[in-house]
Amino acid sequence: MRCGNQIVAGALCGFGLWAGTALADARIAEVRTDRARYAPGDIARISIDIANDAAGPFRGELRLSIRHLGDSVAMLTRPVPLEAGESLTRTLDWPVPTQDFIGYGIDADLVSGRHVVDRASNALDASSDWRKFPRYGFFSDYGSDQTAEEIDRRAKELARYHIGAVQFYDWMFTHDRLVARNPDGTLAREWKDWTGRTIVAETLRRKVAAAHRQGMKALAYSLMYGDSGSDRPEHLEWAAFRGPFQTEWQDVESHPPTNAFLFVMDVTHPEWRRHLFGELNEAFRIFGFDGLHLDNLGGRRLYRYNSDSGIQERDAFPAFIAAAKRAFPGLTVLHNDVMGNYRDEMAQSEADAYYQEVWWRETYQELRDIILDAQAKSGGGKQVVLAAYVHKYDPPPEWIDDATVRLLDAAIFANGGFHLELGEGEEMLVHEYFPIHQPRMRPALKRAVRDLYDFHVRYQNLLAFSPEGNLCDGTPGARLSSDTHVLDKNASSESIWTVVKVRDGEYDAVSLINLFGVDTQWRNRSDPPSVQRNIRLKYHLDRPVRKAWLATPDDGTGRPQALEFAEGRDEHGYFVEVEAPRLEYWDLLIFDKRDKIESVK
Repeated sequence: MRCGNQIVAGALCGFGLWAGTALADARIAEVRTDRARYAPGDIARISIDIANDAAGPFRGELRLSIRHLGDSVAMLTRPVPLEAGESLTRTLDWPVPTQDFIGYGIDADLVSGRHVVDRASNALDASSDWRKFPRYGFFSDYGSDQTAEEIDRRAKELARYHIGAVQFYDWMFTHDRLVARNPDGTLAREWKDWTGRTIVAETLRRKVAAAHRQGMKALAYSLMYGDSGSDRPEHLEWAAFRGPFQTEWQDVESHPPTNAFLFVMDVTHPEWRRHLFGELNEAFRIFGFDGLHLDNLGGRRLYRYNSDSGIQERDAFPAFIAAAKRAFPGLTVLHNDVMGNYRDEMAQSEADAYYQEVWWRETYQELRDIILDAQAKSGGGKQVVLAAYVHKYDPPPEWIDDATVRLLDAAIFANGGFHLELGEGEEMLVHEYFPIHQPRMRPALKRAVRDLYDFHVRYQNLLAFSPEGNLCDGTPGARLSSDTHVLDKNASSESIWTVVKVRDGEYDAVSLINLFGVDTQWRNRSDPPSVQRNIRLKYHLDRPVRKAWLATPDDGTGRPQALEFAEGRDEHGYFVEVEAPRLEYWDLLIFDKRDKIESVK
């Protein structure tokens, strides 16, 4: 056995130093980018806000380092002269390399002499197509109270989480008449939606435009088979009935909302499809949507008009998606596989990602199973987005529990999934009806979730299943042990949950998720897990390691910190031994196995 030559970074390089927490009165207040996502070759505008709270002047330097995983890609410097009480913003333009689908870390250090007095970090997603790493948010409010400035603020807040697309939830007049018209046929200035909320057309248009300015796509929500706004369906022959050979409107399948019935239409009926696609096409033209998010009511056994022919949703839903892709070429189409009723078919459909609203799957391990199963059934080429609502079955708390969200996001991100949870600036979903904005996040949770999303972007090439197909889940066969802590691959309480990703011939990434002192129910209100220290690990790999790093979103920067490691061989082959000094929620161990370093171009 011999020791590698890696050096453990000091406390100032991640552990104990949070972003924006200065060691002197000069501090970095924020590191910002001007878009949620960049295409390769774009110019990224990176702004760093710096303040001097001291009674005297500050003279120093800003050092901006851009990294891909552990490799340095660029280093930019600027002088920072600040008088007492003064603030300034340094804006640097960086040409994004031409390699597609890459996550970068942005690390800013404020230096005085030989001392780093403060540091902060961000991340940058360089992807020509948001669907490869589908960070998905929502808008749901379109009233007259939203000024242009407020709309812009909410879009910018979402972009700071690197959200690639926004679902515009419940924007329509009715489910079958999407856009309200005046008697002369012109677009109405405003209308009431099916629950009585006011929708202002100009607010809707401005929110789509604001999303576009931040580099986010705008997807129009639509129920794929809904007729609402009156006391009976407009076209009975298009409807879906509860039993065979039925023709009366009272026998149409319905779902009672707040102020009107919602009747279910026959998703296979060509006239219904033609009608809805026409309505959607008009909405796309008026408001500038980039795609479509299709919803349904989750698993129905229904019949066609005056027939004993059942509507086979398992086949009908993928066919509807395929028809939508043909009707709207080049636009994104997503579909909600409510409860995972038709996962096999939906994962293989033409939808641009597999999206599931999670019901009756309450453990962390079940979330992992959903992600891996859907990803495998898609043939490995489709990302998985989960709509998982925290606190759903609890009496509503005053505030969302920080630990609940941090553990849930760690569980989803570490296992290769994505999470629809953020919208309207910095609101978090706790209910399937998106306009419900209670309970809210505390400021500390907003910051922690920002750090989680920065971390997810920075290490997306080791966490999310890649467009190239060169990243796989190595958890079942991983040989990982500890003589200090209980490790578990199945997300058990009182253990460290280990999840392993393997990137062919290049990296192994081992997630350590702390489940000590918490249960395994992801919706539950949770206390923080008990912090674990000095975790010794032995891990077998298929080839020698040249470097080892540890990174965590919990330190507020996500920067990779070099780890000392020992290596050797036993009856199971080559192994390394490392020690993780502190685990709060989620640590990521990265083992670099590359024979040579290839620079990002």
